[in-house]
Amino acid sequence: MKKIIILGHTGFIGNSIFLTLQKKYFKNKTIQIKGLSSKQANLLNKSSIKKLKKEITTNSIIIICSAIKSNYGNNLELFNKNLSMIKNIAYSINEKKIKKIIYLSSNAVYGVHRNCKLANEKTQINTDTFYSLSKYISEQTLKLVLGRKNEKKLIIIRPTIAYGPNERLIAGSPSGFIKLIKKKKNFFIWGNGNEIRDFLYIEDLTSIIIKLISKNFYGILNVSGFSSSYLYIIKKISKILKIEPKITYRKRTTPKVNKTYSNKLVKKIFPKIKLTSIESGINKILKQESC
Repeated sequence: MKKIIILGHTGFIGNSIFLTLQKKYFKNKTIQIKGLSSKQANLLNKSSIKKLKKEITTNSIIIICSAIKSNYGNNLELFNKNLSMIKNIAYSINEKKIKKIIYLSSNAVYGVHRNCKLANEKTQINTDTFYSLSKYISEQTLKLVLGRKNEKKLIIIRPTIAYGPNERLIAGSPSGFIKLIKKKKNFFIWGNGNEIRDFLYIEDLTSIIIKLISKNFYGILNVSGFSSSYLYIIKKISKILKIEPKITYRKRTTPKVNKTYSNKLVKKIFPKIKLTSIESGINKILKQESC
């Protein structure tokens, strides 16, 4: 029996992957979908190693979504926690005959505080925060634990800002701004809000990850969506909802940074791929939330 294990299956991205896989293989008795959260195996503790080793069978496929996001802080303490998690995962998979590992990294490895114009998989790494450094170290840890002999078993996904319905965090994304505007809460943006970012609809990211399970591909893959400024998204949501947003504009404390990422490799692997525009993503969220 093939076994697909999702580490961090209760998080925003992990849960989307888990539920989609369950639905996809609902009647398939030859594939087992297993989700593991901190309740089943707390990756911060060494005790998780023994639990994971029991779950990982020969030729298991492991999708790693477990991490403490930078939204909760970007400091030395959370850096150490993220490293503890990947270290315990590494001990768990060491010397195991695994079919494939898909690791959810981040575009932050290219630099959080620097301009990126259509950054691709070969763009120079610039780990300028504790979070981005933890992600890059995690990538390298998995590479080393698998070794050259098994390098074709590892896929590293570096997504841009993922958004969509059921996101618990209120982040600087279309889903985050929808929550703030609907609640008529006062929120702030730095400068004039014209920084450019890439936003990726959760269903698109989930679809790509699931397709990669059976795809003959390994290595690093940037996954991006569409570019927009924060202000454009806020105005778009405000117009649809007919609610005037309560925005406080704060003076910048750092230089303005625009960041966009290339999807060239994604389109080469999936030539027929159709990504969700930001406008469509906003409408999908609002439609689902009104049900």
